[in-house]
Amino acid sequence: MKLKEEAGIFHCFNKSLDHKPLQIRADPFNGSGSFRTGIDLVKYHRYSIPAFVGGVVLFTGEGVAGTGLGGYGNVVALRDEKGNVHCYCHLDSVAATRGQTINKGNIVGYQVTTGRSTGSDLHYEIR
Repeated sequence: MKLKEEAGIFHCFNKSLDHKPLQIRADPFNGSGSFRTGIDLVKYHRYSIPAFVGGVVLFTGEGVAGTGLGGYGNVVALRDEKGNVHCYCHLDSVAATRGQTINKGNIVGYQVTTGRSTGSDLHYEIR
């Protein structure tokens, strides 16, 4: 997957750590097979993460067990106009509040490593 060509929203990132989302891969913590639900994008540590789409913020904070976001560290989840939920995960801190309307390009948080992460990156997925 060529992120810059196929999904222009990612043009601000240097690279993708995972070019094959939605696959079984070796879990970096225990080596067992786990399903990959999104992509990891890298800019630089503490980079201001822009919203790739506009929408309403459904969740902000630590993704703990029972939230559907367990293991993702600090998360911002927003619902777009088509009903898709966009999850921005492993954030250092969030820059949005629940119920807030976000426009494409607004800052949602800052890249670092929280939760089950092996380094500073943004785990991004659409549900």
